[in-house]
Amino acid sequence: MGKRSSAPPEQRTAPARTSAATFDEVVAIRLSRRQVLKGALSLAAVSFFGGRQAIRPALAQAASPLLGFTAIPTSKADAVHVPPGYVAEVLFAWG
Repeated sequence: MGKRSSAPPEQRTAPARTSAATFDEVVAIRLSRRQVLKGALSLAAVSFFGGRQAIRPALAQAASPLLGFTAIPTSKADAVHVPPGYVAEVLFAWG
C-alpha cells in the first residue's frame, strides 16, 4: 500500500512534472529518417561485401579439431558413445 498524506485533501497536489524529454523526442532530435536509412544501407553493404572476408579466416580454422579428439558419428541408438581413449562413468544413478 502507498503512503497516505496527512495533509487535508484541498492541500494535496499532484507531483510536479519534470521537463525531461520523452524517448520519442530524444530519438526525433538525434536521428532523422534520412540518417537511419543511410546507416541501414551502409550496414547492409558492409555485411554483404565485407562480411565474407571477415568470416573466411574463421572458416579455415574451424576445419582443425578444437578439442583434440576424434569426433564420434551421430547416432539415434539409445546408448552412450565415447571417443576412443575416453571412458564414461555414471556420476549419480537416478531412477
